[in-house]
Amino acid sequence: NGGWPWFKSMPDDRYITQHIVCGFGHLAKLEVLNLKEDSKTWNMVRDAIAYIDNRMREDYENLKKYNINSEAHLMTINPGKYISQLKKKGFNKIIFHYEAIKEEEKINNLIKKIKSDNMKAIIAINPLTNIDNIIKFFDRIDGVLLMGVYPGKEHQRFISKVYQKIRILRKISKNLKIQVD
Repeated sequence: NGGWPWFKSMPDDRYITQHIVCGFGHLAKLEVLNLKEDSKTWNMVRDAIAYIDNRMREDYENLKKYNINSEAHLMTINPGKYISQLKKKGFNKIIFHYEAIKEEEKINNLIKKIKSDNMKAIIAINPLTNIDNIIKFFDRIDGVLLMGVYPGKEHQRFISKVYQKIRILRKISKNLKIQVD
């Protein structure tokens, strides 16, 4: 079926299959291995990718059965272009980054677009961003997401200064939903 098990005589597993396929991808990127030259290896990887696709599709279909609050964390320059599509997919909360937009008018327009699709708007800020930059949006947003690490870097320690931001936000608003990532 294209899936690999963790060990012999165990059932196939999506996680380990993804891990192995990823390893092949790294070897190909480093030009250590040309996957398409060896038809046996290529067929094995192709079947594994089809297996992963099928397991993901099954998981997605299973999730659709439940009324789940789904959020999309958009770490992108133009989050507005994804709002309608995400609504159609069942998302009901959109997190966007202040640093990706910064302009007050554009942020207000994005919040309006999110709200017009009956979704919650959450504004995220990076650890170095001053809270004063987002206070003006508090009456229109449903919450704030404080990044506890610098986006895009792995294996970071939590930045303890974020605790102070939580205290400041709570003093400003007792009802504001605060999330930490």
